[in-house]
Amino acid sequence: MFLLAAIARQSSRRDRSSIAEFQRLLTEPRKHRGGIALAFALITYVQRLERHLIALAAHIGTVTLPSADLTELAARLGSTQEAIAAAILESRAPELCPSFDEWLGRLRGKLSGGEPTGPDSTVAFLLGRLVSDTTSLHFAATTK
Repeated sequence: MFLLAAIARQSSRRDRSSIAEFQRLLTEPRKHRGGIALAFALITYVQRLERHLIALAAHIGTVTLPSADLTELAARLGSTQEAIAAAILESRAPELCPSFDEWLGRLRGKLSGGEPTGPDSTVAFLLGRLVSDTTSLHFAATTK
């Protein structure tokens, strides 16, 4: 739990820093600002992604998942997020967002059947949130 609290504190500091940078961006002359809407959307979706990852980390060890499906979903999410970051740095739209439905569906299928408020349902919900956060981040990076 100590490690989880440290991660949450570090994330909170980064959130405050990114918000401060965004506020500084707002003080710049209009012609130097760049895409304020894009910056705000990216900050928002990255914060959501961080929060959902922290919440998911709190459930490590409470459920058992098939490692192949989980590894594949994590790899796809990671590569998509890396592609989004690269596209933003290069001021271009990211490649098409892959579908996560197959792997997320399999994992949710393995987690269904328990209590609606139990750890299985919570983990299934949080995995869905990670996918949603990633696709929302992709959309924000695609939209100019």
